[in-house]
Amino acid sequence: MDVKASVVAAVAILALISIGFAYGYSHTVNALDELSLSDVSLASLDFKHEPPPGFFVNISISISNSLNREIQIDSIIYSIYVNNTLIGEGSKKNVVIPPSSKAVIHIPLNVTAGDAVESITHSLQAGRMALHAKVGSSMPVCWYGVIKAYDMRKQLEVSNVVHVGPILGSVCNVTWVFSEPPTNTQSTGQTTGQTTGQTTGQTTGQTTEQSVNQQSSEQSSGQTSQSG
Repeated sequence: MDVKASVVAAVAILALISIGFAYGYSHTVNALDELSLSDVSLASLDFKHEPPPGFFVNISISISNSLNREIQIDSIIYSIYVNNTLIGEGSKKNVVIPPSSKAVIHIPLNVTAGDAVESITHSLQAGRMALHAKVGSSMPVCWYGVIKAYDMRKQLEVSNVVHVGPILGSVCNVTWVFSEPPTNTQSTGQTTGQTTGQTTGQTTGQTTEQSVNQQSSEQSSGQTSQSG
């Protein structure tokens, strides 16, 4: 009887544990299945005036929850692309999405890498920017929703094309910084020097000639007076 009772108790405990993990697994899988990226947009873009040259970019990502219950995400890992060029990546923790709603995540980026700056500059010149976001969301699988066993991840992606003309205050400054050729100060100096030298020489020559002519005229006038 004792052996049978022990076996029954062990089976009951295993069943309880299994049911608890099955509940936690289905709960997490269901939540991940109902997650989606609904939008990626450009919230703001400012030109960096201090070195190194680049941009301050603020990206907004919307994560939607179609369930009628709240979803809590332990962490997300994001990568942001402009025209298929990576401009920044990072992570955020403890993201909460309300039932049948969405959460907007703001991602500030300090973009200084050469290829990323060039990609944004080309977008400003063209007046349109192709945005793409990759987001990996991580949620725990818990026994009866209480004791954490392990994490499950899901990769989400979304793309959007935005117009960037009216956002930046002065696109001309960006074009000047990255597109205009440097001024040739040496050639300018040589040209200025040559022009100044030529002007000075001509002025001095004219003044000397006028002085000689004036002296000759005075001498001629003096001789005429003596003769009289």
